[in-house]
Amino acid sequence: MMMNPSVIAIVDLSIPLVSGIIVLADFPPRKRFRKNAARYIKNRFGGIVLRVCILMGSPRLDGNTAELCKPFVAELLLHEAEIEYIELHGKDIAPCLGCYRCQDVADEYGCVRQDDMQTIVGSILKADVLVFATPIYTWQATPPVKAVMDRMYGLNKFYGSAPRSVLNDGQAYALIATCGCDLDYGAGLLDEALRRWCAHSGLPYIGMYAVRDEDNLASFQTVQAVAGARDFARKILEYKKES
Repeated sequence: MMMNPSVIAIVDLSIPLVSGIIVLADFPPRKRFRKNAARYIKNRFGGIVLRVCILMGSPRLDGNTAELCKPFVAELLLHEAEIEYIELHGKDIAPCLGCYRCQDVADEYGCVRQDDMQTIVGSILKADVLVFATPIYTWQATPPVKAVMDRMYGLNKFYGSAPRSVLNDGQAYALIATCGCDLDYGAGLLDEALRRWCAHSGLPYIGMYAVRDEDNLASFQTVQAVAGARDFARKILEYKKES
């Protein structure tokens, strides 16, 4: 099955199991995954498959945020979630024009800008949970993540002639963040922004998992950081069971 190169699925049925833990030896994925990976793992136990879309916003594809995502993704895969991991750096995502034309288009996204955001929105709408993964730049998400957030304006039909609706109604948001200072001081504003966004849209907000950079990559490889990422994945899985 051929993959759209703008969407990367982190699924490899040949990933080895070691003591019940999925080993992601090649994460973030390389080019061989982009063309040949299956889009999802079928739940062999017959349960509901949780669909998670991760928007990776760091320009460093092997950096701190990607490192923190490894155990998070591993735990989700252990429970056979379907994952789409989208690296936003290098994508063509233009800023929102503020033209409001999307607000006059019923039942579809409706943005006039024809760039990679059109494909990204397609992936977003398929997901049960949308995870923003980003380092903190000046108390905010990185530019491509912020551009995606602004361009998601077309999912809420609140301000035009289209009937009032939320195209991703029922979807939950979550945040994975890395920063270089105290977590509340560094990542708290973005956490609050997502909380308000979800409240405004009537969507559940699962919360934030953040780790402070104190020793470069090693900060995100500690027992505590890895355990926290796995716990956050389980929190997302519990949300699906309860919803």
